[in-house]
Amino acid sequence: MGNSKKWTVFVLTVILVFLLLFSLMTYIMDPLMQFRSESKIFKAWEYSEMYSNPGIAKNLSYDTVIVGTSMVQNTDVPECDELFDSKCVKLTYSGGTSHNFKKILDICFNSDNRIKTVYWGLDENQLIVEPDSVRHALPEYLYKDDPISKIKYLLNVDIFYQYTLKNIIRTAMGSKTDIMPLGDVWGKDAVFSKDAVISGYSSPEQQSAKPENYYEEKIIENLECNVLSVINSHKDTEFVFFMPPYSMLYWNNEVKNGTLDATFYGLNIVMEKLLACDNVKIFFFQNDTDIITNLDNYKDYSHYKPEINSFMMESIKEDKYRLTLDNYKSVLDSMKDFVKKYDYDSLFK
Repeated sequence: MGNSKKWTVFVLTVILVFLLLFSLMTYIMDPLMQFRSESKIFKAWEYSEMYSNPGIAKNLSYDTVIVGTSMVQNTDVPECDELFDSKCVKLTYSGGTSHNFKKILDICFNSDNRIKTVYWGLDENQLIVEPDSVRHALPEYLYKDDPISKIKYLLNVDIFYQYTLKNIIRTAMGSKTDIMPLGDVWGKDAVFSKDAVISGYSSPEQQSAKPENYYEEKIIENLECNVLSVINSHKDTEFVFFMPPYSMLYWNNEVKNGTLDATFYGLNIVMEKLLACDNVKIFFFQNDTDIITNLDNYKDYSHYKPEINSFMMESIKEDKYRLTLDNYKSVLDSMKDFVKKYDYDSLFK
């Protein structure tokens, strides 16, 4: 019995020491920045928006936040810092929903940073899903800040192999990745041309028109749960929403899917509710016909050149393309009329 007890103690001690050393490596490396903004030893970071964004939001120093989908990913952070005299952090989610952005903004506002401005790339698709939905399941323990969640991070085998070990090896090989500007920037590797867009596009079959209020319930739920709740909780922060310019093929989809009237009805709801807030500005780039009718600006029916990201930020700085309570209805009506009358066959010639 004595030897058995000693053996048990020995095994448990070995396991405990192993777990301690295992977790210590992730703690020292801290590849997802859950404890600090950067390691003093390791300098090679592996970025993944779902996994890296919460640590960036918790521990980096910033006064301005840029959020949005893949439409925002090519936004240049240093360029924005210079434009707006700010210290920006970019937190994007490809195909993100309004719930994605509420979750990450909640972390930002709970950090030690005082946030003066939020720039929010607002796609219609963010608001027409269930208000608690996200495109991909999130590692919730990284989005919390309690001791149990920290332990889950330190003892997570996937984190160790996908981030800690990989970054140790990269650092040992002399690789270095600057923390800022972190984030997905895919524009440098993409091909932007009409031929590329058309070759990858398939026009939907014509469907019957959906009722105007088809999206109304979901839009109102998303606004109240994920957008207005954040805006109204942080009245000292300015929220600048901007709606990116999809190509005319996107609007062809809307026409063919029978959702055009529902989309514009929903946009009117969005504008009315957001513009009622004193700390909100909205910039509408969807009606820039020079951009949206030129398919050479795109890599597919919606994603555009990085130069357009820069154009939008510069226009916001110059207060161009801005919607107000006085003009939003006429702007949306004009855009809807343009979309309805457009000769979509001309895009394929």
